[in-house]
Amino acid sequence: MPTHLNHPTMLDRLMNERLILPTETVVGAECENLIAKLNFRPQIAATVDDMAMIRLLTREGAGIANGTVAIAPFDLDIAEPFFAVTLPRRFPHPALAQILTRA
Repeated sequence: MPTHLNHPTMLDRLMNERLILPTETVVGAECENLIAKLNFRPQIAATVDDMAMIRLLTREGAGIANGTVAIAPFDLDIAEPFFAVTLPRRFPHPALAQILTRA
């Protein structure tokens, strides 16, 4: 197991907080893998398939999720692939060109 998974602050936080987890997504599967690697039983407040609902529940204090858990002093090796289809535009957004050139 990578040493960053043994980080005491992360383990304490995950073990002592109620978690709001995404359902049936790549990120959801990666969260489940991380929990299995850490070998603990989380307190799950909710499993939600809508990011807006995850943000709402987090903001209302139902538990911690995405931004709170993702901000770690080390890489959690959790990522979700993203695919986009774009058509040529008369006035393209400048950020889109940067994203497309990185892809």
